[in-house]
Amino acid sequence: MRALARILAISSLVVAAVPCEAPAQVAGGGPSSASLSAGPPFSTNPTISTSAYTANYAIGGLQSVPMARTTSRPSLILNGIGIFSKGGITASEAVFAFTKSPASTCTDHAAFVLSSADAPYLIPGFPITLTPAATAGTTQTMAGTNVNTTVQNSDSPPTLNMYFCWVTIGTPTPPTSTDLIFTYTGLQD
Repeated sequence: MRALARILAISSLVVAAVPCEAPAQVAGGGPSSASLSAGPPFSTNPTISTSAYTANYAIGGLQSVPMARTTSRPSLILNGIGIFSKGGITASEAVFAFTKSPASTCTDHAAFVLSSADAPYLIPGFPITLTPAATAGTTQTMAGTNVNTTVQNSDSPPTLNMYFCWVTIGTPTPPTSTDLIFTYTGLQD
């Protein structure tokens, strides 16, 4: 019993010696220990070619998405990504994600060429492949996945952007030049 009392006394001294920050104040004056906030869902609707794509062609070109809240610490948790086709495209698409504007070639309706210089800026876990499919009662197709990885912009000087390049694995022919909508969600630091 005496040994347990001594362990508790020592552990309370250790806890008291560990510095900690005061809780952040949020709107309304209440304290919060969270420094993250849900950013809006970001979406892009790039102009795409209506000609048939060849496998390994970029679709939509490079997308610069301003996901961070500030350039003084442009970081976030990238939560999810998605693709939506108004016309029902079902070809699988691979998405590459970068923390710095890439040197890779990512031009709509042209072969994607990954530059070795971009290796340090490719977000871990990418590329991810999504295959759009129709759900009950729809003709549109969609796919999405959770990512949940921390990222920070690596541009110099820093920007708010994360960079995405979608590459088709199949040979889709989009019905319109505004057929595809890409979505991104994250928690901003």
